[in-house]
Amino acid sequence: MALRAEAGWPAGRQRSMGRVRVGKAGGRTPAAPPHFHHAGPTGRRHHLGMIRTLAGAARNPLPTFGGCFRLNRTGRIRIVRGKVTSVSNEQNPTNPLREGLHSRALAQPCNVVIFGASGDLTFRKLIPALYNLAADGDLPAATQIVGFARREKSDESWRTELRDSTEKCSRSGLNDSVWGGFSKRIHYQCSDFTNLEGYRALREKLDAIDAAGGATGNRLFYLSVSPTEYDLILRQLAESGLNKPRPGAWTRVIVEKPFGTDLATAESLNESIAHAFAERDTFRIDHYLGKETAQNIMVLRFANQIFENQWNNRYIDHVQITLAETLGVETRGPYYEKAGALRDMVQSHLLQLVCLTAMEPPTSLTADAVRDEKAKVVRSLRRLSPEDVARDIVRGQYAAGA
Repeated sequence: MALRAEAGWPAGRQRSMGRVRVGKAGGRTPAAPPHFHHAGPTGRRHHLGMIRTLAGAARNPLPTFGGCFRLNRTGRIRIVRGKVTSVSNEQNPTNPLREGLHSRALAQPCNVVIFGASGDLTFRKLIPALYNLAADGDLPAATQIVGFARREKSDESWRTELRDSTEKCSRSGLNDSVWGGFSKRIHYQCSDFTNLEGYRALREKLDAIDAAGGATGNRLFYLSVSPTEYDLILRQLAESGLNKPRPGAWTRVIVEKPFGTDLATAESLNESIAHAFAERDTFRIDHYLGKETAQNIMVLRFANQIFENQWNNRYIDHVQITLAETLGVETRGPYYEKAGALRDMVQSHLLQLVCLTAMEPPTSLTADAVRDEKAKVVRSLRRLSPEDVARDIVRGQYAAGA
């Protein structure tokens, strides 16, 4: 059996050549193989846990390592009858235990339609995210992407623009062979949001993609547009029949933040969504929560007994949340003129971080349970009086060149 040795240790702890402990804690410690680094203490109370074979995990557990270890270079260790017998340093080896497996359950294939395809969110976030899913093998092969926007573009010109931005914004860089296959799934539909004929043309395009062996009728509409456009697009989707799923398929909509400008507009938007889509098919999201650092806050807090017991006002004097951006307004001028930086960043992104930092442990990790705990934090926030605003708030304005 061949296993990849991959286990971390807190940053700053010096790694040194050590020994591998195989078997029960306190047993013999044969010398470490070449290029195999010991990264932590050994002993009875320190171990990684059981390593088991996939075929006989329940009946044939292998012994425990008595420390944290990492190969010096990408390589494999070989364990025979519980003993390390050899190590190889092949470049980029294939882990036989992961062959044919995926890191997460694959989603059903669908046609992803992005309204606002020429916008900043599409170029810097959505397409790079979809590309990385494809690069990781987690994007179904039949999934197709259709951009819908006002600007005149061909499929090829849009693909070229997306390639440049994906190369800059992808977390894993850009692989030409992966992009070559991924870009063939990208299409463009030019239309004004007010033009009903454009939506009917979109429906014909989606039907043609399905007929060519596409996504079996599943459709996901992503509203990557200014909130002022939400109501119009939802009404046009309903009028053109694009909101109606085929038998055996589903049709869903994703609505980005900010969700309305006040309670009245938020309630009106909810009514518009309910007119076009069922609640189970509606997803109101804040893309900021997709950031790995934001997701790790809950893991850091609730899965770490060291921090959880001290995460309270007895040990923490105050918390500062800083948003440091290197980007200027760029092409987002019209959006900021209507939404503003305060509504774009504070009442959505930063307030979400406040909730993740201050919330109590949810009863489960379901969306409803997490939302309920976040809502408790929002209700407990102290309102600022006009005097507080005058004393504690500093406001600025984007100037020329920003």
